[in-house]
Amino acid sequence: MDKRSFIVLPYDEGQYKEIMQNVVSDAIIAAFEKMAQNEQKVKDEVLLSRKETADLYGISLVTLRAWEKDGIIPKPIRMGSRVYWPKSVIMNDIKNK
Repeated sequence: MDKRSFIVLPYDEGQYKEIMQNVVSDAIIAAFEKMAQNEQKVKDEVLLSRKETADLYGISLVTLRAWEKDGIIPKPIRMGSRVYWPKSVIMNDIKNK
């Protein structure tokens, strides 16, 4: 005889759908708010590309990626698939090394 486990849930299907819609909606709103905060922070800041940042450090792009991964350099700002560093942060990091 096949034994199956069933979980009894306190809500009906419609209530779960509404709960999940609210959870997803809240997550999307939070993500957009975070993006808006990041945009405001960098609005007046000069941003450096990977190449520009590597050039300032005097290293290759491969080394830049390794340093980023290992936490040797400040964390970049990510905008979609693009990565930037605030120039002031990089210049300060170089000065302090």
